[in-house]
Amino acid sequence: MTKSEFQKKLNEASKIVESWPDWKKNSLKDSFRSRNTTPRDEVELRAQTTTDDTASSR
Repeated sequence: MTKSEFQKKLNEASKIVESWPDWKKNSLKDSFRSRNTTPRDEVELRAQTTTDDTASSR
């Protein structure tokens, strides 16, 4: 696809989207925003240790 073909398709798509109602154009606007009003508690990860190191090497 050439640059001019791409620009033509982009303009066509822009016209289509412009005809949509606002709710449809903005439906994904805040979809990735956190809905929690307070931050989550911090999770502390601890390294797992084995009691028998020779068993894991078999």
